Amino acid sequence: MLFVRRNALKTNEITSNALMMLWQEPFQYLKCYAEITNNIHAGWFLSWFSALCMPYEEMELSNDDICHDLCFSKAQWSKVRSLLVKVGILNHRTEKKQSFYSLNEDKVELLLRQRKFTQESPSMELVLPDVVNVNRLHLMALTEQGVSLNAVILLSWLINSIPTKPIHERELISEPILIHYDNIALDTFLTKRQISNALKELDKIGITQTIKNHDDKEKYSTINFEILGNITLIYTQNKGNNNLTADNITTIGVYDE
Repeated sequence: MLFVRRNALKTNEITSNALMMLWQEPFQYLKCYAEITNNIHAGWFLSWFSALCMPYEEMELSNDDICHDLCFSKAQWSKVRSLLVKVGILNHRTEKKQSFYSLNEDKVELLLRQRKFTQESPSMELVLPDVVNVNRLHLMALTEQGVSLNAVILLSWLINSIPTKPIHERELISEPILIHYDNIALDTFLTKRQISNALKELDKIGITQTIKNHDDKEKYSTINFEILGNITLIYTQNKGNNNLTADNITTIGVYDE
């Protein structure tokens, strides 16, 4: 996550837009939605839309709004919308060149209950979903650099898995994180192949470094928060927040001088 020094928090040094980008609530990706659609991008949309729209409410949304908020290309959004409408999860109608959307809540609830139905759970009770918190600034900055949504989800999972430490003990390079494919898949719905490709993407741009341990033959990744911070800094500057500089931005935390 991205933080700033307190002496940088002056009206004439950082725009309100920059602060909003830094401190927005994380995007919550719910794997259960990817499971019921068998599609990561559809799950990503449903995670967003279910938080945005009240149950049984209809909402007017433009393609540009959806693509911007979810970091979809128009082609990706078109495929997701077609899939969700086809399986009866998403209702879509147009009126005077405006698009209106709502969820088929009964269908979604049924699919979620079926997903968790087992012989040990004959009542088909709903359970709390697996959630991956995604930093919105990381999402916007990385996808603008061409990083895939799968890689952003994986990076978020890796960040979420790091034990919380006091700010003064945090480092720019994380401790090695075990790449346990089954655990990652359980939390994200990413396949082993998708996880491997996402790691290659992140390694290529230097945000992660993945190595195989010779002792236990397992893969481990470290996160370079300095590089991640630089990418997000460039993004904020390109969006007009030019007073946010490398001197007053860090990935360690908000702290006093």
